[in-house]
Amino acid sequence: MKKILLMLLCLAFLFTMSACGEDSAKMEEPSDTTSELMQESVDSSITSEELASVLSGLAEQSSVLQSKTPANVTSQSTIKSTGAQTESKNQGNTNSKSTQGWMLKIDADLRKEMDKRSSNDLIPVYIWRIDIDRAIITNALVKEKKMDPAVYEDSQRYINEIEKVIIQDLEKSLGYEAAHKKQADGMSPIDWALSNKVDEYCMARLEITKREYIAFNSMFIKKYIDEKNRIIFYKGEVTSTIAVQATKSEIERFAKDETVVELSLYEEFIMDTPGPE
Repeated sequence: MKKILLMLLCLAFLFTMSACGEDSAKMEEPSDTTSELMQESVDSSITSEELASVLSGLAEQSSVLQSKTPANVTSQSTIKSTGAQTESKNQGNTNSKSTQGWMLKIDADLRKEMDKRSSNDLIPVYIWRIDIDRAIITNALVKEKKMDPAVYEDSQRYINEIEKVIIQDLEKSLGYEAAHKKQADGMSPIDWALSNKVDEYCMARLEITKREYIAFNSMFIKKYIDEKNRIIFYKGEVTSTIAVQATKSEIERFAKDETVVELSLYEEFIMDTPGPE
């Protein structure tokens, strides 16, 4: 049970980072965080009731995060993030905005800023886009890593199809006592094997997630943005969000793209966006 809780904590960590817009430097160092979670949970005794409570809490957290919109995220010290958790917002608004016109994708503050600027001025803008198809990540995990999220993210299936197999294999190869014997670090060979399996899955999922979001955002940048003459403040690696300099006409082009949900002012750089020399 301890290992199932650990995996849920690891997945919750990745899920929350994506939802709350942590910067990419933090996202590139999940191994340390995962290791800390593993170490902290080694000596914990997790009951089935406690596991059920954790599962319930994560489900509640998921529901709350999915209801967030860009307007709810107010921090300017980190880039705001849509990610999977704003998918419901994206889907809910796409149809209404497409019927009411692309201009409604440009929020009020950005529109006011555009009205004050000349046609050649560069304006810092957030580009909020639809989420990628999550089936792409799932299929890649199955095909490339031989890891099915339907197994790894279901506590009972994980116990039956992954954990039990690892335990049985080690008991057979090392002997029962050796496989379960605690070492100086407080962990048995089985403890380490289960912890490593959790870490392996989390890292595989993060690797594929980053790859797919980078490709998705790069396609948009290649299509619309002159990288030689525009500063790209942020290109999401675990979200579909981009922050970039753009002229008024470029912003309008972004708004007409079907993958764009909303455009808002990137206020942190409002005073530092000179045009190309």
